Formats: sequence, C-alpha cells, structure tokens
Amino acid sequence: AEYTYYAPVVSVDTEITLTLEVKDSKGLTSEDTVTITVSKETIAPEISAPDDQLLNTDEGKRTASLDVTKLGASATDSSGETLNLVHTIDVDGQPMELDGSYDFPLGETIVTITATDSAGNLARITFKVVVKDNESPVITTPSIDADEVVLNVDQGKSTASFDISTVGKATDSVDGELEIVYTIKDPTDADKIVTLDGMYNFPIGSTEVKLTAEDSSGNKVTTTINVKVLDNLGPVVTPPKNVVVDILPGEDTASVDVTELDYSATDNSGGEVTIVFSIKDSDPTIVLNGPYDFGPGVTTILLTATDASGNSTTVEFTITANIVAADDPTPEIIRKAQLDIGEMMLVRNTQLAQHQTGLVERYSRMTKPDYRLNGWGAGDELKLDFNYTTGENDLWLDSVGSISHSDGLKSDYALLTLGKDFWISDRAFVGPIVEFDYINSQDEDKEVSGTGMLIGGYAAIKHPDQQLYIEGRILKGSSDNSYTPVGGAEESFKTDRMVAKIEVSGGLQDLNNSRWMASPNISVTYVEDEMNEFTNTNGVAITSFKTSLVQVDVGLNVEYSLNDATLLTGGFSASHNKSEATGYASELKPESDGSSLRFDIGVERKFSENGTVKFGTYYGGALNEDYEDYGVNFELNLKF
Repeated sequence: AEYTYYAPVVSVDTEITLTLEVKDSKGLTSEDTVTITVSKETIAPEISAPDDQLLNTDEGKRTASLDVTKLGASATDSSGETLNLVHTIDVDGQPMELDGSYDFPLGETIVTITATDSAGNLARITFKVVVKDNESPVITTPSIDADEVVLNVDQGKSTASFDISTVGKATDSVDGELEIVYTIKDPTDADKIVTLDGMYNFPIGSTEVKLTAEDSSGNKVTTTINVKVLDNLGPVVTPPKNVVVDILPGEDTASVDVTELDYSATDNSGGEVTIVFSIKDSDPTIVLNGPYDFGPGVTTILLTATDASGNSTTVEFTITANIVAADDPTPEIIRKAQLDIGEMMLVRNTQLAQHQTGLVERYSRMTKPDYRLNGWGAGDELKLDFNYTTGENDLWLDSVGSISHSDGLKSDYALLTLGKDFWISDRAFVGPIVEFDYINSQDEDKEVSGTGMLIGGYAAIKHPDQQLYIEGRILKGSSDNSYTPVGGAEESFKTDRMVAKIEVSGGLQDLNNSRWMASPNISVTYVEDEMNEFTNTNGVAITSFKTSLVQVDVGLNVEYSLNDATLLTGGFSASHNKSEATGYASELKPESDGSSLRFDIGVERKFSENGTVKFGTYYGGALNEDYEDYGVNFELNLKF
C-alpha cells in the first residue's frame, strides 16, 4: 500500500519519526520506523503593489484623503497560506500603520506594504502617493458691492484718487492669504499695462481693473472690478461785467450781443462746456444767441454752463438800458472817444508785437566786449539797433522807430528796449527786460499819443546738440496818454498793458554742402492793453474798454554763400493776426488783421572786417485782399 504524508511548515529544521505498523487477519503485527527531516521554509512571499497614486488636494484642504488598503494589493507564498498585508508610512521617523482613509499631505509620501509568512519570511514593496495642489486661489472684494467702486472726482480735478489695493482679498487652501496684483490698461496707450501700487488718479468714466493672484503651485486666478468715477462738479464760471447801454433818441431799445461779452467758463474735466445765455424769469424762456434789443431798465441775464456730464453752473449779470434825452450828447461822446483811442491802442499793439527784440543773437556775444550799430530801412519804417557787450554778461539796448500812413491816419512809433543777460550755462541765460515806447496817432478828427513802460523777464536755451533755440518773455506795465478830439480840450488817461511771447528758431545746415543754411522759425505773441475809465473836461465818464492782439508767425529763411564775402538770402514768412476789443472799440477792424504771406530776397556783402551791407526787397499781404505791404530795404552794420 502507499501512504502520503504532508509535512508541516516549520521555521527551523525539524526531524519527524514515522512508525508503520502492519497487522494481519490473525492479529499478528509488525512495525517499522522511518525518520524524516523537514527543513525550514526560506522563500519569501511575493507582493503585488498598486501603481503610484497621483491625487489632487480635496476642495478647500491642504490634503487628499485615500484608503490605500483598498487599492488591490495582494501577496502569495510558496506555502499556499493566506497572508496578511500591512500598509505603513513614515511619520516623524517612525512607521505608522494605515487602516482606512488617511489624509495625505502635499508632496510625495512613500507607502510600504509588508507581508510575513508563518515561516517568518518577510517581503516588502513600496509605492508612491503624490498629492498636488490644483485648486486656484479665491479672490473676494468684501469692501465693495457688485464688483464696482464708485467715486466722485476730487475737488477741482478731472480724476479721483483711490488706493485700489485696499479692495481685494486673496486666500488659498494651501498658502493662506496671497498678494494681489492690480493692473489696468494705460489710459494713453491701450497696449501698455500699468501695475497699481498705492494711490492712483482714476479718470472720469469707467476703468476696468484686473486682480490676479497666484499660489506657490502656480495656480492662478484673475477677476475684474470696475472703478467708476463720476463728475459731479459744475463748471467754474466768471460772468461778464454788468453792462450799461444807452437807448439813443428816436430808438425804443438798445442792441447788445451778450455772447460777445468777456466771460470765462472752465470745467475740471478739461472738456468742452456748453454755454447758454437766457433772460431770467422770461416765460417762455428767451435764449440769447446773438444781438438782442433790450428795452429800458435793468434786465438780468443768466449764463448757464453745462459740462459733458450734465453738471451745470448758472451765474447772473445785468444789462441796464438808459433812455437818453434827445439833446444828450453823452453816448456819442463816449463812442467817439472809445473809437479814437481804440484805434491808437490797436496800432500800438501791432507795433509792440512786431518789434520785440530777438534773443538768439545774444549767443554770439558771450565772451568779448562788443559795440554794434545797425541801421535798417524798409518802406515807411526805420530801425536803429545799438548793442554794448561787457563780455561776461551782456548789457544790451535795442531801439526801433517807424512812421506809417493809412487812410489818412498818421502813426509815429518808437520802442526802446534794455536788457541784461545772466548766463546759467554756455547754452542758457535769463535776464530782466524793460521796454519804453511812444506813439502819436493823428488825423483830421483827433490826435492820440502815449508813452509807456513795461517791465518783465526773459529766458533762452539752446539745444545741446542742434542749432535749435527756444526763447520766451513776459512783461507788464502801463502807459500815460493824451487824447485831443478836433475842437476839444486835451484829455489824459492811463492804460494797463501786457505782452508775452514764445519763439522757437534754429539753423539747419547741409552737412554735405556747408554753403547752404536753412533757418525755420515759429512764434506766438500776445498783447493786451486796457484803458482805465476817466472823466473828460466836460464831466462825461469815458468807460473802460480793452484791446488785445494774438500774432502767430511761421517762417523759413534760406542762405547760400557764394564766397567768403557774398551771401544770398531769401525766404518766406506767414503771419496771422487777430485783434479784439470791447465797448464801442469792437467796431474797429484793423487792416493788418487776418493772414498774410511775405516773401523776401536779398544779398549781403562783407566789405571789411568790421562792416557789412545788405540790400533786399519784399512783398507781403498775399493772403489778405485788404492788406498789402511791399518795399525795399537797406541795412548797414558797422563794428567799432
């Protein structure tokens, strides 16, 4: 017979004795003994581990929950026994057994699976649990409603100053509170991004602000809010002065165009302001768009200025119309006086603007004493120019005189200018300036004359690399004047005056041909002259009025050197003059007003080391049918 024996698993080598006993039918027995040696098992179990686990953090947490015991790990042993698996991780250097769900932290955690058979054979295997943060931060704006900040403009400005960084709050489940980056598109360049840090002046309207936050894992969130700036400020309005007019004999009304009166209206936004003139308490409302016939008495006028945001400011002034008796000559006396005096003032404005001394030539008089006398004549104009240079600083004098005739009006004018240069550097200087002028204007109906003085300052600077110069000046002063109407007594009056000018000029030379030189020029001059009210010898109050002139000049002069002694010159200059006056003087329209174009051509000859002579001719008035000017000129320069 055969007998099968299954030896047990043993942890050490073990001898097992088997006894075989045989018994027959008569009851006789026989036995035999066999010794079997069973060796200990040395084959370790085999473990099948799960794949590495890649997890995202649970929402709102820094961890990810996972039960690694349910990932399907298994173990087999050569003995066939069922083995128990133990899952452990390292915590602070000590193993910790996992049983059920565990909150794995950010990063990589090594999980070890261990299996031990009954023979004590042990097997280990590991896999990774990797937790990543893929949750974006959260941006909230707890201090505002509806993702919009509404502001009013700062007083007197077109912007509202606000620190937008106080609005948002960014939090992250991993990193906690985060910094927010605030950006806007540049208001002047939409392709440029501006990062806001602290106070910022937001313009009127709506500005979209982007809020961006990024955590340490690179998760980013962006949201937007609007900063809406409201313009709640009305325009600043200065009304015209109250007007007093006369209703002449035979008339029932006096006509006044309130839209031509002197007023100002500005808005903090810098935008256009709509102006409406209306008569107060009129029903229906009477809107004034031009001349209006005012009846006797006082009429209150409303001036309403409205900006683009609908904010309005209304101010008042009055028109008083007085009935003049048939034998009252007062209105005509005032009108004639203002017309006669205004004519002189407009001529003086033009002369003063045209004869401002240029400052660019001062650059050639920096280093050595110099005495110069220039003479210049053209048509009805004569100019004498004397200069004295001390060397270190330039003390200079300039004078000009002119005589003109137009439609029976003869005007003599003279201007004397004194200045002293103080050099800041080799290309910039400043200085004080004083101007004295005299005018006498007369025709068969009157004679008006005056002497004046203006005091101010000037500055000039040269470009560091180019022959380009910028100069400017401003002067204020007054004049003492006399007025003698035909058949009347001589009257005295004063005026307050101001002149300002800015000019850019320079020379551009052909680097390949030094014989050529082009000199562009552009300048803007403003002159203002206001007569003070005075009472004539007959007791009539001649009311105050003002005249002004804006003169814009653009030109280009070209020089070509034939040789060391001869220079050809030519060029053009365009000029635009606009004169204005108040009161009865507003009826005056100077011939020189409007646009003109002048062409010059000439030749300059150096006849000695200390002398030059210039001849030329010119024609002006090409753009103005009512004004024409032409002539020849001669200039002699002698250096002593």
